[in-house]
Amino acid sequence: MFTVNRERLLIMKQTFHQILIILCAATVISLIFNQVRPDHIRFGGVPLLLNNDLLQHGNSAVREISIGNAYKILMQDSSLLIDARSESDFEQGHIKGAVNLYEKGFDEWIDEFLSSTDPETTIITYCDGIHCSLGRELAEKFFSVGYNNVYYLANGLTRWKEKLKKDE
Repeated sequence: MFTVNRERLLIMKQTFHQILIILCAATVISLIFNQVRPDHIRFGGVPLLLNNDLLQHGNSAVREISIGNAYKILMQDSSLLIDARSESDFEQGHIKGAVNLYEKGFDEWIDEFLSSTDPETTIITYCDGIHCSLGRELAEKFFSVGYNNVYYLANGLTRWKEKLKKDE
């Protein structure tokens, strides 16, 4: 009788392991399938990304994005490219299609922005120069007021121009 219980226990253990393996495989397959769908489901307001081009900055919830991925996102309907530099810097040159919202003036324009911009809008911020942090800081401010799909282009304007020159 003792051997029968031991055999049953072994069968139950094997069955449990098989169920666990099947559940793990199903989860991985469903996440991959979801990612390749054009209308993929967002988890927690942030898309699941299987791409190393997006980097998390320290403990921040905003992510750096590559020029290539930024371009792909900007081709979608519900995205916005924001130049975080001053108006005078913006007038001297900016990425085509960008709007100028100076990071230092955030408190002055944020209420109007919130009332006219859907919180599901994907926002990509940028500034210029290796040491310029205005784009990242503005992205963090957008995240803090409820925008979850926020990215920044480090040294954005310079890198964007370099990419355009390379593609010519």
